[in-house]
Amino acid sequence: MTKELVQTVSFETHDFEDLEEASAGWDQQYYKMTPGEFSGKIDFAQAGSCQIIRETWNQKMKYCGSGPKNTVGLALPLKQRGTGSWVGSPACLDTVIVQVPDKQGEYVGTDFWDTLILAIPENELESYASLIGNYDGLFEGGHKALKLNPQSAARLRRAGLEFFHLLKTSLPGREQQIVAASKHLTQMFLFELAQSHHIRDDDVRTCNARKLVKKATELVAGETNRTIELLEICAELGVSLRTLHYAFQEVTGMSPATWLRRERLNRVHKMLKRAAPTDILVKQVALDNGFIHAGHFSKQYVKHFGCLPSETLNISAAP
Repeated sequence: MTKELVQTVSFETHDFEDLEEASAGWDQQYYKMTPGEFSGKIDFAQAGSCQIIRETWNQKMKYCGSGPKNTVGLALPLKQRGTGSWVGSPACLDTVIVQVPDKQGEYVGTDFWDTLILAIPENELESYASLIGNYDGLFEGGHKALKLNPQSAARLRRAGLEFFHLLKTSLPGREQQIVAASKHLTQMFLFELAQSHHIRDDDVRTCNARKLVKKATELVAGETNRTIELLEICAELGVSLRTLHYAFQEVTGMSPATWLRRERLNRVHKMLKRAAPTDILVKQVALDNGFIHAGHFSKQYVKHFGCLPSETLNISAAP
């Protein structure tokens, strides 16, 4: 078995710019935003291909930069006074900062920040998927500030502190023990983040999902004579197809295509029920609601309502 190397650096400093060179591979700049003497500390470990860092500041600082190439950066405060800001989003004590690969980010901290930071290569995230379950969407798009539930945050803080205790007390020749502990902490971090992400979706996304479903439904209702495609809806609303799908599943329990098609079928049904047979043609009503193929429309209608569209129209004329 090939031994995985462990490299460590630990130091304290009164020069905040020392932080810029402390972590291997990071492209970063720090700005001191409050007066007074700066005091900082770095504990850095490169264990295998992952980095685990503990970084402490006693001043309000601004960080601008990116992590090592092709890595996802994650940061969770161990201690923090007040609320910071990550790319414009509030970052409180239980917030995980997610820095996507190879993109500059900006964090404005509080007047005290003691933080656990992980840098995980993109290609290693795949290997964790089967172990931690689905974290689909967590690392897509731009940077994020994701709120953990308090219990998850507390577990990760304890695990992070235990890792650095092991790092300081481990005897020479125990590199593989440190690498194993690093992998365990990384796996645990991703698992807790994925679990809290789903909880956050339940608490926060539902309201947004309802608004999105409402807007998409209204958009389709406003289109006549054609079927508006899902990608057109996404472009109009400024969301991804995946986001649209998740919103509809959350609110309706159906795919957007199924829900919107049933909305149109119901619209046809109501129009036919309200019309006199001598006033409209079934085919025209179907076309007006985006059903181009008459035969396909008729099958869908029968399956949904249990009768032919012409029967609905004739019923409307019955005394």
